[in-house]
Amino acid sequence: MLHRRKDLNELDDSSAFTSKADSASLEEFFSVGDFTAAAHQAVKRLADMLSGDSLEGVRLQRPADLMARARNLMVATDRGRFDLHRFSEILDLYLETAIKVNSRGYMARQFSSVMPVAAVFDMVSAMVPQPASYYEAGQFANIADRLLEETFGRLIGWPHGRFEMVTTSGASLANMTAVLVARNHCLPQSWNGGLAVQGSRRPAIAVGEDAHFSVTRVAGIVGIGQDQVIRLPLNERRQICPERAAAALDSAAFRGLDVFCVIASAGTTSIGANDPFPELAALAKRHRAWLHVDAAHNGAFLVSDRLRPRLSGLGLADSFCLDAHKTLFVPALCTLLFYREKGMAETAFPQKDSYVFDPFEDEMTAVQSGVKNFECTKRPAILNLWLAWSLYGRHAFADKLEYLVTMTGVAHDYLANQPDFFVPYRPESNILCFVHRPAGVDSRRLSLLQIQLRDRVRAAGQYLLSKVELDGQTMLRMVLMNHRIGLHDIQGVVAEIRRHARDILENEATQSASRSGICRLQPGANMMNFASSSRDLAKLVLPETMMHPRTADDVLVLPPFLAALQHAQAHLGCRVDAMPLETHAAIIERRLSQLVSIARVNPLWRQRIDGAIGTDPVNSLKQFQALPLTDKEVCQQMFTQTRPGMVVPIERCGFEIVASGGTSSGKPSETVYPLGELQETYGWAGDFMGWHVMARYLTGDGAKWVATTLADYQMWSSGTMVGGVLQRIPGVNYIGAGPMSLEVFQLMMSYPGPKAIMGISGSIALLATFADGLSREARDSFRVALYGSGVLTPKVRADLREAYPNLTVLSYFAAVQAETIGLQLDPESPVLTAVPGLHLVEVVRPDGQWAEEGEEGELVVTRLFGNAAPVLRYKVGDRVIRRPDLRSPGLNAMQFEYAGRSGDFIHIGDTQYSAPRALAAIIAEFRRRQVLEIDRVATDTQFQIDRTKRQLHMVIGTPDAASLSAQIAARLGPEGSSPLMIAGFVRSLSVFNALEANEASLLSSGYRFAIRLVEPSGADLVRTEFGKLPLVVDRV
Repeated sequence: MLHRRKDLNELDDSSAFTSKADSASLEEFFSVGDFTAAAHQAVKRLADMLSGDSLEGVRLQRPADLMARARNLMVATDRGRFDLHRFSEILDLYLETAIKVNSRGYMARQFSSVMPVAAVFDMVSAMVPQPASYYEAGQFANIADRLLEETFGRLIGWPHGRFEMVTTSGASLANMTAVLVARNHCLPQSWNGGLAVQGSRRPAIAVGEDAHFSVTRVAGIVGIGQDQVIRLPLNERRQICPERAAAALDSAAFRGLDVFCVIASAGTTSIGANDPFPELAALAKRHRAWLHVDAAHNGAFLVSDRLRPRLSGLGLADSFCLDAHKTLFVPALCTLLFYREKGMAETAFPQKDSYVFDPFEDEMTAVQSGVKNFECTKRPAILNLWLAWSLYGRHAFADKLEYLVTMTGVAHDYLANQPDFFVPYRPESNILCFVHRPAGVDSRRLSLLQIQLRDRVRAAGQYLLSKVELDGQTMLRMVLMNHRIGLHDIQGVVAEIRRHARDILENEATQSASRSGICRLQPGANMMNFASSSRDLAKLVLPETMMHPRTADDVLVLPPFLAALQHAQAHLGCRVDAMPLETHAAIIERRLSQLVSIARVNPLWRQRIDGAIGTDPVNSLKQFQALPLTDKEVCQQMFTQTRPGMVVPIERCGFEIVASGGTSSGKPSETVYPLGELQETYGWAGDFMGWHVMARYLTGDGAKWVATTLADYQMWSSGTMVGGVLQRIPGVNYIGAGPMSLEVFQLMMSYPGPKAIMGISGSIALLATFADGLSREARDSFRVALYGSGVLTPKVRADLREAYPNLTVLSYFAAVQAETIGLQLDPESPVLTAVPGLHLVEVVRPDGQWAEEGEEGELVVTRLFGNAAPVLRYKVGDRVIRRPDLRSPGLNAMQFEYAGRSGDFIHIGDTQYSAPRALAAIIAEFRRRQVLEIDRVATDTQFQIDRTKRQLHMVIGTPDAASLSAQIAARLGPEGSSPLMIAGFVRSLSVFNALEANEASLLSSGYRFAIRLVEPSGADLVRTEFGKLPLVVDRV
């Protein structure tokens, strides 16, 4: 017998007739009485909340605890009855866990308390829905759209009937929709054929550096790809800089990118800045690109006659959007998306499905938006805005907006006048960023402190602030959305911040004081020999999961070493340079182990490392010291042209290539730095310089200045480093002065406040002659002169001190591949202090092992901040003397003393001469003139420079010194050996250096050149205390 198969969609016969009881339960489910009771309860609770005036932020609960509470409020069975008490408890839990947007303590986010009457209407539209995409379902909502479209069109200044507005659910969706319109307009085949049909040029969008994350996310959504997002640089007010943006767009075009949409901001999320719309509109037009403005926050300024001028040029945009649920104070989500040209909106989604779209337009379908917005079912949120506008008019919105913006300006002025607060930007809207910096707190500690303060203030429950990171600095962020907030509330949150900061710092000081010292790391010691606290800290900040990357992708996701240092600082409650040397050494040793693992990802480095020490991990300094030294020749092979030595290929992320002229070898070279690591290096070195030098000499509450004469020296070795470091010194204004002329110097010295100048020795020496005509106040304001690339004679130093009574002269040491290596902290001592955490600084013997204290050796550095392009044990090209480590309460660091260029180098003026090349050229010159076969008779040769007497002698040790001296004098004539030595020095110059130094420059240097023959065993040849005979002895 055949049986009919049951249709799964067919109900059992038993369910065909609904019982009376079941019918009653359904009626209860939709009970009007329950609705009335619940609504009454909710309105009462909300009215009480709105009437209150308590200071509240948000009470965060642990997710597990909140989940347990919520689970207990659920009915235990599959069928339950309405319980007013249970409803009240659920309502209480909702209100308890919500941010108290109606409280004066709420200063954190960009969503506002709403107009109460709009919230009531939101409930009405929930009970009686009018889905707003189609007219037949949402008549009133579509009419409200058109009415507000007319209203805002008049405020923008667009001609009636020539533009259009679409409502959508949030600016994230509005931005995506506008970019789709731009894409379909500029790349008309993309909707059907995709981006592949566009040819060889890659479609791209351009956004400001501070663009909201939803804007950059669009690139991935619409198929462009994140690699095709061009970041447009900002100016000092964090607005898109038109000039630099133009260069960025030109560069993108050169790289084969077709920028079809430029996205600007009216009210950036970070600080509320408005981009310069007229200039960007012209720029977009020149590139045939669409200009869209994300005006989610500040777009509402259109309703205010006072604030509307801040949006000057917004009407030139092809499209823009604004969030009514932010600064028009209606329930979320309600976003208005405007198009300057009518008809563009429907090109976002060019499709016509029969079940929702009619084939012909009539008077009803003409006003609907379904074909223009992403949503099919769209809440009629526009009705909340239209209702409030209809009841209260435009000025109700304008009055609140104007108050919030004015109050934010008041908050700025109040905070800016507090000595322990830093306010970097004057607000353009109701968003204010600031940093609390208590006296004595390390600037590198401030970012973590702001996060701790945000968390502590939030946990206390009275106030709620947010945070933002700008240029690597975490700041507290205040968004004023409540018109009841006054100056007393700003003063209250400031007092709360100070209270928590005191508690944090006192707790950390107590914890730090309780920590005991740790045994010192010695060369060759294994990490297992450390006391547990030092070893454990190193493992804490560099956990095992980060120690052994296998691929370039693994390296790219590694946190920067800066993060490890900051973690260590937070854990110990002190700066890295104040840590015990033993603790610092443990962290550095573990970092070296990680760097070797990173380098081994690259086959070239792996072969170089494994060939020296085998394949075992590097876990000690002894193992690390067995690695071969890396010099300039190796770097040329590793990082020039194809750059085979990079762990992360050049196309994988952003790099800066620093070119060096090759002052000694004559071979131009390139050094590769990941941009992020380079900026971290600048910040770390700049903070050290600010803390240990500028804070000591540039005192007072007013403006402070630091200038460099290396601003035009950016592509020459350390020049690029110096400018970058100086720009990152906290609290100091930076001047890139370029070549120092009398006019430039005296103009700069007229600025109020103390000043420091960094430059090469020749430029600093010149400043002694620039004092004439300066006022006493200006002369007194010159506090610090930092010089490098040469030496300053005692006379020059005396002249500088006479001209500038308050001046301290210090030297710095920087070099390509190593950036800022050392800084002279004590003007009475030539010792240089290494910047802790920036490099491993080694003074090594020819066998690569460490020199003893007091012994001279090669300066070798390993850049600790380098992941993508590591360089291990780089021989800088200088000889230094290892000095005892500095141990003091505020600074513990390695120290060394500069002895001269290695291999060796002679400094005359601002030119470096390779001593071996000069020696060979002088020998050849003496042979060519038939004066002396130096290499045949000499047992030793040494260049001796006396900078006080300005003389340079080539001292030749020979047993026949007495007899040969008379013969040579007769052959040389009255001019002596000076012409031959000068000729030799000139011949020794590389092609590159010959452009800047010649015979005339040597003659004008004021030096006297001569050879001197001496007995080899006598005291005339200078030897080190270890018996070595350096080729160059530089006597200052």
